[in-house]
Amino acid sequence: MAIDSKEIDRVVDDFETKAYEIHEIIDKLPAEQQAFYKGKVQGLEYAAKVVRTVMV
Repeated sequence: MAIDSKEIDRVVDDFETKAYEIHEIIDKLPAEQQAFYKGKVQGLEYAAKVVRTVMV
């Protein structure tokens, strides 16, 4: 059973959009929270890359 390419694009777009949204507010957070959210951004960006690479 193949996954539709539109669904893959939607998932990747969701990861990238969430990473961008978090990235936009990082500078407004206290320093201890910035590191946590920078890690989340990196994780989301990596997940998008992995999904795009593996599923396409």
